[in-house]
Amino acid sequence: MNDTACATAAGTVERTLVAALSRLCAAWPQTRRLTVGFSGGLDSTVLLHVLAHLRPAGLQLDALHVDHGWRPESADWARHCIARATALGVGCRVLRIEARAAPGESPEAAARTARYAALGARLDAGNALLTAQHADDQAETVLLMLLRGAGPKGLAAMPEDAALGSGRLWRPLLGVSRAALQAYATHYRLDWLDDPANTDTDYDRVFLRERLMPVLAGRFPAAARTLARSARLSAEAQAAVETLAAQDLDGLTGGGAGPAGTGGTLAVAGLQALSPARARAALRLWIERLGLPLPPAARLDTVLRDLLPARRDAEPCVCWPGAEMHRFRERLHVFAPLPALPDALCLDWPPEGGEISIAGLGTLVWQPASGAGLDAARLAGRRVTLRLRQGGERFRPAGRRHAQELKKLLQAAGIAPWLRARLPLLYIDEELVAVAGLGIAEGWLAGPDAPGRVPAWQTQAPSSTMPRFVAAPLGAREAGLEHFP
Repeated sequence: MNDTACATAAGTVERTLVAALSRLCAAWPQTRRLTVGFSGGLDSTVLLHVLAHLRPAGLQLDALHVDHGWRPESADWARHCIARATALGVGCRVLRIEARAAPGESPEAAARTARYAALGARLDAGNALLTAQHADDQAETVLLMLLRGAGPKGLAAMPEDAALGSGRLWRPLLGVSRAALQAYATHYRLDWLDDPANTDTDYDRVFLRERLMPVLAGRFPAAARTLARSARLSAEAQAAVETLAAQDLDGLTGGGAGPAGTGGTLAVAGLQALSPARARAALRLWIERLGLPLPPAARLDTVLRDLLPARRDAEPCVCWPGAEMHRFRERLHVFAPLPALPDALCLDWPPEGGEISIAGLGTLVWQPASGAGLDAARLAGRRVTLRLRQGGERFRPAGRRHAQELKKLLQAAGIAPWLRARLPLLYIDEELVAVAGLGIAEGWLAGPDAPGRVPAWQTQAPSSTMPRFVAAPLGAREAGLEHFP
């Protein structure tokens, strides 16, 4: 471009950014600070430069550079970003993070997840993080989503505004082309960093950018704009789907506190009454609201095909990376994978001992009481141990005439199968005297007004849909202790 064309393009960038900021600030008037995600590349360099010269009234401005430590030059890049921001009169912090990819996850995806998690943790309700994705990035995202078989949610690509931590994530340059940003940088003689990864066609996005997009643009000059328009239309369609899904969820959960009501579970019969498309949409929204990773389409199909119509006495489970879904007593439960249990647990826990924490189980503490819990006098001088189920245990809750198999008692109490192996069992010598959720054994309850010791258990539930015990004493007299909040 010649100087005149560059100046014109620079003006377009500025006007587009001002319009986007006006729109976003009107939607979130509590915003007081704008933080630019500053990589030092072309796009974020232009974004920071425009904002530094605009200095929107009533808004503080700073920058944040994320250093993944991947390359030997990472420290030099961080110093470059600090220097460029300082020259513009903007403070710049450096955030160093380390991301490790999970099995089956690409390093880039792991880095992106870690980056946004770290950034989100630093945002409060009055803070918006601004990133510099532009119209060409949006077009590439739409193509990637198409090639991955995404539906409306994926094809909606990157939203201009989204929640991040306690603040907001804004992308005010989605209406600006890469060429316009290049022209702006040329006009103002800016310098920026070139990441070699941005030209490595081993990455899918770079392959699309370097090999496919030029071909499309040669045949369809407006390709980037029309793909971005498809993203906006897909976002509208997805919003309509989620509105209907939210209405369906209200009926499936029976309302109640929180997004998932009724202990965070879904009614199987209600899901079966919906069309497959609506059932899938409701499931996706439910899982997303709980902060769990969404399942692949094939796993959702498995839920509809195998989990919902399973026999009442079956214990079906559908798993995917980061989550597992169970059916129990005509309701669906979904939560993060449970941590492994310790092998052959047998811990001494004297009544005069303090709090004890067990990985994967939670925390237990003795509480003094009068007329409740285990009889303190009978505990004196006895060995008390915490154990887990091994199978074959028998237990006689207080007030029962006979002992029964612990397995049957847990089933009758409505305790979910995946929890039964995780219930702390309290032994005195070799006698089972208390079971979480069932109470104290016959003969071991403290008498009226007699000193007692209540073993109280607080679970570490992995999600709001995990049926769990509320910080309830092991020594509750009622066999019908509330098992699920």
